[in-house]
Amino acid sequence: MIFLNKEKEQIISIDEDLVLNYKHEGDLFLVSIQHELTKQLISYLIYYDLQQVDNDFFKIIKNLIEGNYTDISQLKNQYSEFTKCCNTFLKGCENIENENVYNSVSKSIEGLKLCVQKLIYIVENFCYLEED
Repeated sequence: MIFLNKEKEQIISIDEDLVLNYKHEGDLFLVSIQHELTKQLISYLIYYDLQQVDNDFFKIIKNLIEGNYTDISQLKNQYSEFTKCCNTFLKGCENIENENVYNSVSKSIEGLKLCVQKLIYIVENFCYLEED
């Protein structure tokens, strides 16, 4: 893990799959996630038109990744929505004929869950707002 100091902007490399961009702007911070597994997952969803299985889930993934969060509770809420939808979505995907695609999608989802858990841990422990 690489932690740069908390001046204006920092990039925290958690692992090679996940990069957290963190900006401290006055009394709020913005977090965005760049994540290879997610790009992969979204490309599977688009290619196999799996967003038809559960369009809300597709939106939740995009929101989770593309969101700029002004506080950790927003990220936690979004993550909570994401985990609620995962099982339902994967059940809906069980009829995919290509087992490799199903395995890739479920692996990407598990990887994404793990990375967001790491992200929440890091934001809570290292990116706290300084009180005046």
